[in-house]
Amino acid sequence: MPAISRQRFFRYAGATLVTAIMTIGAALSTAPPTHAAPDDGKTVATLGHIDAPKTYWEGGTFVLKNEAHGKVYPLEQTVNWVGKGYNDTTQAQQFIYHVPDDPEVRFLRDTSATWYMAPQLPGWNQAPIWAGFGADADIPIEQFAGRTFTLDLVDFDGPGRMELMNYTTLGPLKILTRLISSHNPDLRSTWLTAGSHTHNMTLFSKPGRYTATYRVTARSADGTLIASRKYPHVWQVGGSQPGSTPSASLSDQFAAASDAPPQAGAYSLTVRPHHGRDNDGDDQLTDLVASVPEGASGTVTFLIDGYFLAEVPVKDGRATWPEMLGNTTSSLQAVFIPADGTHARWVSPEVSYSTGDAAATVSSPASAQGLPQPASHDPAPAFSTDAYTPTDLGFTLTLTPEDGETFSTTIRFNDPKIRATIRGGYYEAGANNPTCGLEPSEMVSGSKGAATASITYMQSDCDGMSLRFTVLPHALVGALPTEVAIPTPVNTAQPLTYSGTLTAASPAAPADPDSNPSDATGTDDKPGGSETGTDPGSNPGAKPGTTPGAHTDSPLTQADPRLILSDGHVDIQARLEANGRLGIALKDDTRQHAHSSQVRELSSVAFALDDNTRRSTPRTPSGAANGPNFLPTPPAKYYLLDQEQRQGALWPGWSTTEVDAERAESLTLHLEPRSIPEGASYHVFTLGTFGETTELINSTRELTSITMPANIHAHAAWAFTQPGVYLLDASYSGTIDGAPASSGKQCLTVLVGHQAILDHRSGKTPSCADTPTAGTPTPDTPAGGAPSTEAQPTDSGETKTDNADAGTTPQDAAGAQSTGEQHASASASGAPLASVTPLGTQRLASSGTHGGMVAGALILAALGCACVARHPRCS
Repeated sequence: MPAISRQRFFRYAGATLVTAIMTIGAALSTAPPTHAAPDDGKTVATLGHIDAPKTYWEGGTFVLKNEAHGKVYPLEQTVNWVGKGYNDTTQAQQFIYHVPDDPEVRFLRDTSATWYMAPQLPGWNQAPIWAGFGADADIPIEQFAGRTFTLDLVDFDGPGRMELMNYTTLGPLKILTRLISSHNPDLRSTWLTAGSHTHNMTLFSKPGRYTATYRVTARSADGTLIASRKYPHVWQVGGSQPGSTPSASLSDQFAAASDAPPQAGAYSLTVRPHHGRDNDGDDQLTDLVASVPEGASGTVTFLIDGYFLAEVPVKDGRATWPEMLGNTTSSLQAVFIPADGTHARWVSPEVSYSTGDAAATVSSPASAQGLPQPASHDPAPAFSTDAYTPTDLGFTLTLTPEDGETFSTTIRFNDPKIRATIRGGYYEAGANNPTCGLEPSEMVSGSKGAATASITYMQSDCDGMSLRFTVLPHALVGALPTEVAIPTPVNTAQPLTYSGTLTAASPAAPADPDSNPSDATGTDDKPGGSETGTDPGSNPGAKPGTTPGAHTDSPLTQADPRLILSDGHVDIQARLEANGRLGIALKDDTRQHAHSSQVRELSSVAFALDDNTRRSTPRTPSGAANGPNFLPTPPAKYYLLDQEQRQGALWPGWSTTEVDAERAESLTLHLEPRSIPEGASYHVFTLGTFGETTELINSTRELTSITMPANIHAHAAWAFTQPGVYLLDASYSGTIDGAPASSGKQCLTVLVGHQAILDHRSGKTPSCADTPTAGTPTPDTPAGGAPSTEAQPTDSGETKTDNADAGTTPQDAAGAQSTGEQHASASASGAPLASVTPLGTQRLASSGTHGGMVAGALILAALGCACVARHPRCS
C-alpha cells in the first residue's frame, strides 16, 4: 500500500474516529424501546483504550474497576464490546484471528481455526477495541509477601473459550506469551504488581455474551491471606452494541407477549453463508435471518447456545444479523417479541451450524412456553478458591544441558497441587537484574500431573553467572515466598540440581468477602455507570516532582543527584502548564524512589540500561542476520528496552493524555542527540504481530522526532548500539489553540551498560549542564523552514519561548479523543528503509505485558536472542 502524507493520515484517522463515535451515538439515541439486551444501560467500553479489570486498593482491600476512555467505573457497571473492526488505513478486518500453522499456537487451532479478536495492535482508530488489564501504581505492595499479588479468573461462563495472549513473529521466530486462559487451569491466575498493565490479544472461540469473574489475592507480610470479593466482568463479543438506557429483560418481555400458537409456516429461522462481499472478512460471516408474519413489528433476539448474541428490529417481516461464528458447531435460535398483541411471540427450534455449512432453515410451529437457557457446549473447568496446605513443601531445581548449545532450567514441586511461579534467573557479577530471567508464562501447577515449569536458553548467554531466584506461591497455598541463591558461577554445559524447601504459612482464609457484598467498594450492579465515571487520578496542574499525598524520594548514596530509573514504567509527557504553555515532564511509575506515581523534570533523572539488557541480533538457521536492518549485525551486541514490560528493565513510553485533544491538533516528540558515545546510535521502533518493523527514531539518519495526535499513550522498543552515556535533548512541539507551541528542551540522561551506571553513581559521567547542545538542527525547525528560537527557562523556572515554530504543519483533525495508549506515526524526516512499514500504516506496540508475567520468549528473544526454546540459533 502506498504511503500517505502525514497531514492526510491525521485528517483521515481523526475523521474516521469522529464519524464512528457520531454513528454510535446516533445508534444509541434511536434504539427501539423494545430492546432487551442484557447489558443495556451499562457503560460500553469499546473503540478505544480499555484497562479492565484494573486492580485498585481502597478501604484496606483490593477493588476491581474498568478504566475506559480516561475514566474509571465500577467493573460490574460496564461491558466490553468487541464488534466488527477494520484498519483505518488499509480497511483490512481486524476482528477475526486466523490461527497460523505454528506449533506454539496449536492449542488455539485444536479448538477453532478462527477466533473472534480484540487485537493487540488495532491502529489509530482502535477498532474494535484496544483492551488489556493491569494494576494501579499506588497499590501498597510493600505490605505484601513478595511485593506481588494475583488476579484470579475464578469463574467463567459463555458459549466458548477466552484466551488472553500476545503473539509476534520476526522471520522464523514465533514469540508467544500466554496471560490468561478460561480453560487452561495453569492460566487461571496471573501475577501483577503495582503499575503493571497489558495490551494484548483477547480471543474468543465463539461470539456471544461472556461473564468472566475475577478475584484478587495476596499474602500480607505476616502471612495473612488478603482476598477481594468476586467481580463479574462482561464481554459482548460480536452481536449488537448494548443500548445507552436500561430496558426490560428478554424474559420479562417474553412473558408479557401474546402466547397464542404461532401461525403455521409464518415464522422461520434461516442460517446461511453471508450474502455480499462489501468488506474484508465478509467471506467468514454467516447470516442469521428470522422471518415473521408480514406486517408484524417488534424485535428478534438471536441466541447462540442459549447466550445472548444480537437484537435486531424487524423490518418488512425480516430481521437479519451477519456474524462470524467460528469453526465450532453452535446451536442458534431466534426469539421474536412482537410490538403489539396482534401477533404471537415465537421461539425457533435450534439450528446446529458451523461456518461454511450449507444453508439450514427451521420454521414454526415451535414451543413458545419458555426461553432457552444458556448451555455451553464447552464449559470451563472449576477454579477452587479454597486455601490449600501442601503435604510436602520441598522442590527441586535442575539445570540440564541440551543439544550442545542450549540448556533448560526446570523447577518441580514435590506436592503436585502447589501453584506458584518463579522470579530471578542467572546474574552477572554485581548485577541487580538477571541476564537470563526465569519467568514462566504459565503458573507452576499440577494440572498436568506434576507441578513443573521449564525455560530454555543458549548456554553461551548465561554461562559463568550466579543463579538467584524467588519462589512465589499463590496466596491460597500455605507457603511464603522463598529466596534461593547459588553464588558459585554456573557452568551451563554441566548438569546441576538444587533441592530446597518453601517456608510454611498459615493456610487459614479470611471471612468470605462475598458474604456481605454491600460492605465492599463498588458493589452496585445497577446500570448507569456512565454517570459514575471518575478521573483515574491525573493531576495536570501539579508541578513536576510533586504528587499530592506521595512519599518523597529517599536519599541516594551517589555523587550525581540525577535519580537512576532502571525498572518499571515511565512516560515522557506532554503537558499544558497552568499558564497555558506547552510543557514536558516525566511520569514516573517505577516506585523506585517513592511509593506512588511521580511527575518529575526529565533533567532530574537518568534512564539506566544494565548489562541484562544487552542483546545480539537473531540469526536464521543458515547463520544470516534476521533482525531490523538498522541494528548491529552478529556478533556485535547492543542494549534493548522491549516494547513490552518485563522484569528488571525500564519500560519508557510517551504520553500526550494531559493535553486536551480539542486544543491540540497534533504533537511532536523530539529526541535530539546532545552527546552520545563515539560511533554509537540510538533507535526507537516497533515490531508488529506479523513481523513488520516500524522505525520511529534513528539517530544515524537524523530521524529524531515522532509525531502523534493529542491524547495518546504509547510504547515502543528502544535500542542503543554502544555502552556509555547518552545525553538527549527532549521536547514537544505542536499547535495549541491554533498557534505554534514548543515546550522548550530538557536534557535526558541515558546510562547504557553497568559501567556507565557505576560511573554515574561516583559522579564521573558528563552532565547536561556541562555539555552544550549539539550543533544540529533544532527540533523546532520544520522541514524546509527557518529555525526558531530555543525555549529558555526564566528566573522563576517557567519556560519562555520567543517566536517558537511548532515544527510541524498544523493538522486538520484532533485525532483520537479517548485517553489511553495508541499508535503513533514516525516523523517524515528521512527516507524510509526498505524494511520499514510505510508511514500510512505505521503502528505502535501494544503496551506491554504485565510485570513478572512475560516468559523468556518475548520480543527480547526475537530481537535479542535471550530465550531460544524452539527458536532458531542466535549468535
